[in-house]
This record gives sequence, structure tokens and C-alpha cells, in this order.
Amino acid sequence: MGQAKQKEEQYTYEEYLALEQQDHIRYEYYRGEVFAMAGGTKRHNQISLNTQRIIDNLTPDDCRTYMGDVKVEIDSLTHYIYPDVVFTCDSEDVSDELESKIKAPSLIVEVLSKSTRGYDQDEKQAAYLRLPSLLYYVLVDQYKYDIQVYERLTDSWNYKIYQNLDDVIKFPQIGLQIPVSEIYRKVKIS
Repeated sequence: MGQAKQKEEQYTYEEYLALEQQDHIRYEYYRGEVFAMAGGTKRHNQISLNTQRIIDNLTPDDCRTYMGDVKVEIDSLTHYIYPDVVFTCDSEDVSDELESKIKAPSLIVEVLSKSTRGYDQDEKQAAYLRLPSLLYYVLVDQYKYDIQVYERLTDSWNYKIYQNLDDVIKFPQIGLQIPVSEIYRKVKIS
């Protein structure tokens, strides 16, 4: 999505939740500050939709894949981020379908845009990689065929880049394989 725009006040967690309900806007939340999430491009949306669809279709029914409107809890009551696509098999995350957050994602995908590239590759990445449940962090470029995959190993992260439409991204820890061509399906990159 587009770059977050900060509102100028400090909010408690409860006020943050009320603000989202009142304004009907998604806000990221960090230690009392709220940041309105701007919209993205049609290409950004198509890549997110493709990714959400293929993950959801290839994974067990007791797991869930969410797109755009479900936030990830980084730190309870102090830090919440909206990823483009998030996947979880955690029973607590899956059980309450009326909840707007998840706590134990296995895979997070961010689609890079010009305005969010730095934020997604720096601040968001640092926050996400601290989550003990996270096994994969994926960055998808919407301007060229370029997908960066971070995979959690025992005590480090493995990094791999995919730049060919014929490549298949393997996520062995969650039993998933995704062709790069499916992520960019219906997307024309010149």
C-alpha cells in the first residue's frame, strides 16, 4: 500500500481502535502514534490478490490467508502493522473470525511501491523479523520481476532473489511452492 501518513496526536491503544472505527481508515500504530495507510495502484492490488489467492488455494483449510485489512501485532498494545498479504496457521489467529489482528503469522508479503520501498525494506522488515512465529518475509517488486524471500533458519535468515517468471519459490517449512509467474499473473511489466 501507499506510504503511511502520520496523524499529529498521541493515542492509547483503545483510542487507536476507536479511531479506525470512526474514520473507516486503516492506521498503523506505533507507541501512541498513528499512520494512515494510503491506497495503492491496480498493479499493486493485482499482485497482492494473486499472491493471496495462490497461498490460500494451496494451503490446508485450518490455515488462513488475509489481504490488506488484517493487521499484525508486533508488540501487544504498542505496535501494529498492516501487511499486503499475511498467512497463519495459528489456532488463536484462525478461530476468531471477527478479530482484526493476528499475532502469529508464518508468512508475510509486502508489495513494494516507490513510496513504501524503504519503509518495507527497513522498519517493517526489522519489526516482522522479530516475530518468533514468522518463517518467511517476502518482498515483491511491482515495477520489475523481482521477488526477495527471507527464510528463517535455526539462528539466522536465508535470503534469496527470484527474477525469472519460470522460477518456483519454495517454502518448505509450510509445504508451499509458488511459481513466480502466478504472482505476476495478469500484470504487464515493460
